Amino acid sequence: MLVTINTDASYHKWFKYGGYAYWIVSNEFRFKGSGMLRKKIKRPEEAEAQSILNALVVLFSSVVDNGIISKVIINNDCQNAMAALMGDTKHLRKYKCYSQMQSYRNKMRLVLEKYGQTKLEIEFRYVKAHSDVDDPRSFVNEFCDHNAKFQMYNRVNKSRESDKVYNYKIPEKYKV
Repeated sequence: MLVTINTDASYHKWFKYGGYAYWIVSNEFRFKGSGMLRKKIKRPEEAEAQSILNALVVLFSSVVDNGIISKVIINNDCQNAMAALMGDTKHLRKYKCYSQMQSYRNKMRLVLEKYGQTKLEIEFRYVKAHSDVDDPRSFVNEFCDHNAKFQMYNRVNKSRESDKVYNYKIPEKYKV
């Protein structure tokens, strides 16, 4: 069975918190959701990589028989996150994010091992964000972007630091 995963993440550069959203679809099911990243992160690429890993965990923990999944296509708008998960060190060194992102390849391997998916074929596809095109792929990307931002704003407001420093208002367009 072919499964397509669309993910997006949002990152707040002042508070170092993020949110993520995913849309997972195949001929047999559809999962969509979002959440807050619990720990502080240093770069937006980390939020994007974590969103992909979280979507894989949702997929493998939700599908009863993981053996029926033959290929996963992951659509994301962050080339550095995809390079980190594929182990493309040349790309990471070029964009000066190798030291921060090198651990994500191991994290992906651990997720795949935990769910017995070590031989699974995974294909990464770059999706240009905010393209203003009216097609299904853009609709899903906007869904993920909107929900990731909403979760990021919730996480910033939930943190103790934001209560001391700044009460961040969620913009109206991101309220659910």
